[in-house]
Amino acid sequence: MFEGVRLKLFVIGLIVLFSVGFYVDRFAYGKTCPECGGTGEVVCTSCNGIGTCSWCGGSGKDRIFNPDAVCPLCDGTGDCRMCDGTGFRNCDACVGSGVFWMFSATSATLVFFIALLLSFLALFGFEYFVHSLWLNRNPWVRDVKEMHFWFNPMFLTWLFHLDRKKWVKWVTPICLVGAILIVFDFALILVVPSGILSRMTPEIFLIGMVSAIGLMTLVSLIWYKDYDKISSAFSTLE
Repeated sequence: MFEGVRLKLFVIGLIVLFSVGFYVDRFAYGKTCPECGGTGEVVCTSCNGIGTCSWCGGSGKDRIFNPDAVCPLCDGTGDCRMCDGTGFRNCDACVGSGVFWMFSATSATLVFFIALLLSFLALFGFEYFVHSLWLNRNPWVRDVKEMHFWFNPMFLTWLFHLDRKKWVKWVTPICLVGAILIVFDFALILVVPSGILSRMTPEIFLIGMVSAIGLMTLVSLIWYKDYDKISSAFSTLE
C-alpha cells in the first residue's frame, strides 16, 4: 500500500527487532509475589484472620439489632463470608498463584512505543483538524504572501495552506514532544503507584521508555520524509 522504502524497511525491522527481543528476553518473567510471599494467600481483611463473621462475632445471631434473628451477613453460619471461615483469601496481586509477573525490557518497550505512537497520531490529527478549521474561518490567510513565525498564532495555519510539507516539518516535532510528555507524565502520575507499571522495575521502566522514545523518533522522521506517500495512500482508501 505504501510506496516509501523507508517505511517498509522500518516496519520489517520493527517486527524482527521485537521478535528477537521476545525470543531472547521473553514477554514477562515471574518472581515471588511480594504481597503473599509466594503462598498465594493473604490474611482476610474482613475478619483479620480470625475466620468469624465481623457482624455477629461467630454466634450466627444478629447481636446488633435483633439478638433472636439470624445474622444477615453470614446467614447464621458464623463464618466470615469473605474467606469462608478460613481466615485467608486469595492474593489479589498474583491471583492466588504465588507468582508475580513482571514486564521484560522488550515488553515495556512495546507498551510505551504503542502509547507514544497512538499519542503522536492523535496529536497530529488534532493539529490537522485545528489548522484546516482555522483556514476555513480565516480565508484571508490564503492571500498572504509572506508571514513570520515569531509570536504569530496564524503562522502554522498559513503554512498549512501554502506548503503542506513544511507544515508537516514544523508540526511533527511538536507532536513528538507532546506525545513523549503525555506518555511519560501519565505513566509517572497515574500508573506507576498502583497500576500496570508497578510490574516494572525502575531499570525496566527506564530502558523501555528510552528505547520507545528512540523508536518513536525514527517513526517521526519517516513520517515527515514519507508524508506525501502516506497521505496519498490513505486518500485512495477514502
